[in-house]
Amino acid sequence: MKKRLRILSVEDEPKDTELIRDLLETEDIASEMTRVDTEKAYRAAIEQGPIDLILADYSLPNFDGLSALKIARESCPDVPFIFVSGTLGEELAIEALKIGATDYVLKTRVGRLVPSMIRALRECGERVELRRSGEKLRRSEAYLAEAQQLSHTGSFGWNVSSGEMYWSEETFRIFGCEPSAKVTIDQVIQRTHPEDRRTVRQFMDRAAREAAEFDFEHRLLMPDGSVKDVQVVGRPSKEQGECLEFLGAITDISPRKRVEEALRRSENYLAEAQRLARTSSFVWEVASRNAVHLSDEWYRIHGFDPALGMPVWGQRIERVHPADRSQWLRTIEQAIQEERDYRMEFRIVLPDGAIKWLYTAGHPVFEAGGRLLQFAGTTTDITERKRTEETLRRSEGYLAAAQRLTRSGSWAHNVETGEAFWSQEMFRILGYDPGKIAPSLDRFLDRVHPETGR
Repeated sequence: MKKRLRILSVEDEPKDTELIRDLLETEDIASEMTRVDTEKAYRAAIEQGPIDLILADYSLPNFDGLSALKIARESCPDVPFIFVSGTLGEELAIEALKIGATDYVLKTRVGRLVPSMIRALRECGERVELRRSGEKLRRSEAYLAEAQQLSHTGSFGWNVSSGEMYWSEETFRIFGCEPSAKVTIDQVIQRTHPEDRRTVRQFMDRAAREAAEFDFEHRLLMPDGSVKDVQVVGRPSKEQGECLEFLGAITDISPRKRVEEALRRSENYLAEAQRLARTSSFVWEVASRNAVHLSDEWYRIHGFDPALGMPVWGQRIERVHPADRSQWLRTIEQAIQEERDYRMEFRIVLPDGAIKWLYTAGHPVFEAGGRLLQFAGTTTDITERKRTEETLRRSEGYLAAAQRLTRSGSWAHNVETGEAFWSQEMFRILGYDPGKIAPSLDRFLDRVHPETGR
């Protein structure tokens, strides 16, 4: 045993402690042994810790072994506790073991101590490792449950022979069933929307017959009459002639379906609304980066001729202002890699040299198998807004310059709320740093000369 053991000896006879230390040295066991013989010293040694092993005599003049054992079980329950005593009878030994002692060794047979210590330390290590493994498993299961809830994806197992199914908590939530319910394939069919039941049954029968993977979408009809769209994927698992089972996942794709359906409905009247709002729509493929849909307003905003067909990826890049092109490309590529929405403002340069400010927002669209397929979104011409903002900034700049020249500040005070506004020149006149204080009536009055009065 290479590790130096930290041993706490509850013993009133120093010679007995020395005897044990000599025994351990004989067995080539390195140790640091601390001897105590009172409860106060014992508690202090435990608090100081750490301790690998406690060896205790049963009877001491000012303390007793059973009390030491009870304290150890409360303060350091994982530390092995071995009685080493010359007065421990069989009944007392049994009682000590019931309370939580690891073992007992008579001083007349102290040679048994080393094997007892080795066994106790090994069993302690196994218990600690088992507990750690259990805690790790519980954390892992908790993380999995949280991840499934966040992604609206549940897992399941399906025993084809019995028809019995095993669901995760998120799968129960998706189906709207109590977690205590026993689930079978027939119950899944019953929860399936009546119009989709035949198709689902065909998919499941074929998968069971051919032991093949499956991936399909269908609807669920919930008890309250609402409808959910779900995607189900599964693969067979069969080892050494055992019963065929399927492991899989089910994802609630209702939000995505609602977005797609809303987009399809809106296309009937979107063109006019886009013209009025100066907002266009687009859809482009991730694989080729080429557009598969561009609304009429998109062509008008970007200055392309729809009669010439959809501009390819390179043409769209060239239309972006050179100063904004790198950031534009980085935003697009990051959205593809992370399969997430993107939003940005940028400029384009039209063939006649005119510059427009645009705001675009894209949303990822996935195919049935979950692969990122397209991005759909909108682009809005915000040139007028940018011009208004620039005009306002210039106006504010002119006002600030005029106030500096005339040494005149402006202010406003809300009587009801007490909120106040000061121009930059007002801060300068009053001698306040605008970066450090907020304007208020009290701070204004603090600058009024005392002879003026309030």
